[in-house]
Amino acid sequence: MALWTLRKYYTSSRADWQFIAALTIIKGVQIEPEYYADFGPLGLTPCLAEQDHSLFLALDFAREPWVFNFGRRRGLSRTGDR
Repeated sequence: MALWTLRKYYTSSRADWQFIAALTIIKGVQIEPEYYADFGPLGLTPCLAEQDHSLFLALDFAREPWVFNFGRRRGLSRTGDR
């Protein structure tokens, strides 16, 4: 049975967001669509084209003692697509 989990992270010195939804395929194997946003330093937010917004599709393998993460990134803004 597949199980979805949602994680979100924030950092304190910058306006950064990370949202990760993980779908467990079998024990130790997950597919994760991930969204990362970097709005820049707090109080000095650049225009949208200069902010970093990215989508990832990751595949995680967690089998002791090894953990592997493979992913593909797609930038959603000019800065995120470098």
